Amino acid sequence: MNLTLHYFLSSGEIASFETMDLTVWKSWREDCGVCHVSEFEGNTEDFKKGYYRVIDNGCQLVHKSDEEIAELMLPSSQVIKNAVYAELLATDSYVDPPSDRPRVGPLEHDWKPYRQGLRDASKTEGVVSFIDALPVRPDGTDQFINLRSRIGK
Repeated sequence: MNLTLHYFLSSGEIASFETMDLTVWKSWREDCGVCHVSEFEGNTEDFKKGYYRVIDNGCQLVHKSDEEIAELMLPSSQVIKNAVYAELLATDSYVDPPSDRPRVGPLEHDWKPYRQGLRDASKTEGVVSFIDALPVRPDGTDQFINLRSRIGK
C-alpha cells in the first residue's frame, strides 16, 4: 500500500497519514513535512500507536526501538498524580475518624504513614520511579496495581 505521511520536522513523529498516494509535497502546517512511502507492508495501526517515525529529512521511515515503544506505554505523570489524589481523598476519613466510631475494618490501621508515602512518591524523578514509590495500603490492598502492570511490575 502507498502512504503519504505528515510528520513533525522537529521530532520525526508522524502527525497523520493517508493510505492513498497524494502528490502533495507541502504540508498544511509549517512545522510538518510530507513523506511518501511506497509499498508499505506494515500495520497502519502502528502509526496510530506511535511506533514509527520519519528520519533523514523525510527520506526514511523507521520502526521505533522496543525501549521507545515501552516508553509510549507508560502512563503520564499527570495520570499517576490523579490516581494518588483520588486515593488521598478516598482515605481521608480513615486518618482522624470520629471518636464514637469503632476502629474496625480499614480504621484499625494507621493510615498516616501510608498517606505520607503517597505524598512523598510524587517527589521522585521519572514515571517508573514514581510508580515504584507508591506504597501499598496498610490493609494490604494495592490501589495502584493497574499502574504497576503498565511498567511490568
